Amino acid sequence: MATTRLFSVLVAGALLLAVGAALANPWPFLAGVLAVCGLLLLVAWPAFCIVVEIRTTRRRKRGLDISPRLTAAQRAIAAIQAVTMLILLPTIVLGGLAAYCLLTADEDTGQGVFKIAVGTGSLLLAAVPLLFFAHGRSPFMLRLAGVGVALFGAGGLGAAALGDRDGGAGGGELVMLVAGLVMICAGAWLAVTGRNRWRRD
Repeated sequence: MATTRLFSVLVAGALLLAVGAALANPWPFLAGVLAVCGLLLLVAWPAFCIVVEIRTTRRRKRGLDISPRLTAAQRAIAAIQAVTMLILLPTIVLGGLAAYCLLTADEDTGQGVFKIAVGTGSLLLAAVPLLFFAHGRSPFMLRLAGVGVALFGAGGLGAAALGDRDGGAGGGELVMLVAGLVMICAGAWLAVTGRNRWRRD
């Protein structure tokens, strides 16, 4: 739990720094602003979380009541951490993977179709947390997630099968083959049934 909290308070500033570094060539001014904001956030947000945690712990040890302002700060920190770990981070990671696969699909001969499948699946999966947050879990959202998982698995399975055919079976290819099959089956289940449980509620 402590590792998850540390990661969640550092990830926002680190992401801004990474985006600023990526935009250094096309938009240097914007990249500089994002980098400065990321650096400040990387220092200020963890410091704020640590101060709130220390003050709360001390008041509990002394048997004192926690003030409403301190309680509100704790709730805000917990909410921001939950949004960061459950929505922001998966969306950015999957969105970055989707952009990479779709933009570089023409560069790899023979794997363009698989990259498009992985990129499209990643794009759908990146949108799913935002849609869950906005509209809640519904059969349609689960079906959309299932299509994304199945496409992702099909792309990985095809890429692994192509690598296996060209260069011989390796541990990585076998893992990708198994993972691709599992993801295709799980995605097909979600896409057809619209539920993530064997039994209906």
